[in-house]
Amino acid sequence: MSSRHTSKHWVRFVGESGIVNIPQKIPSNTCIIYDFDCTLTVQHMYKALRIGRRAEMEANPKAFFELMFGGAERITPLQNMINYFYQLKVRQYIISFGVESEIEMALQSVGLFDKFTGIYGSESYSIMGVSSATQNPKQDLLSIISQKNKDISHILFIDDDRDNFPESGEPIKFQHYSHKTLQTNLFIYPAGKRKDGNGLSISDMQEITSFVQPIQEKKQTSEET
Repeated sequence: MSSRHTSKHWVRFVGESGIVNIPQKIPSNTCIIYDFDCTLTVQHMYKALRIGRRAEMEANPKAFFELMFGGAERITPLQNMINYFYQLKVRQYIISFGVESEIEMALQSVGLFDKFTGIYGSESYSIMGVSSATQNPKQDLLSIISQKNKDISHILFIDDDRDNFPESGEPIKFQHYSHKTLQTNLFIYPAGKRKDGNGLSISDMQEITSFVQPIQEKKQTSEET
């Protein structure tokens, strides 16, 4: 069994009964934060561009990026998920160790670039105040995003690399954590079956979409009728 590291920002949420409660749904005033490589994509694009495939991308960027995202049969449900949250006015971010300009080109190729509130690649960590010596830079960046979005009470963090979550070991889908100093709830979702795997599957996307629901909008509709 893997030993568990301790996050300096997040602690596993335990209810009054002493049992970890994983809700069935969370409200739409949620901030969704995605990793990029092997989470939104099915291939590790950063690595692909550094092992001799840059010429392939430059020769036919549309075909290259379509391949990175898993082809048309996967791109359509990915677009549907991200557009659905965009229409709900859910703030969506990408935090990655990749290069921002490359991520932006990939998103533009599938019509999703303008759906994200922010895209943070390797260049952004020091700019945002995250030390290069920190144990878990993504956790630090999650905390900073929490501080900058004080009206957001829930964050859903989706990543294929299990080491980027508050605890090591195989995570539980939608495991609930609370911030040690802020009034923010963090929920995690491990993308794919392993690190550097095939990213979010279509069934994963459906599960995530059903987890974040327009609870407030439904309540308003019921009151008007």
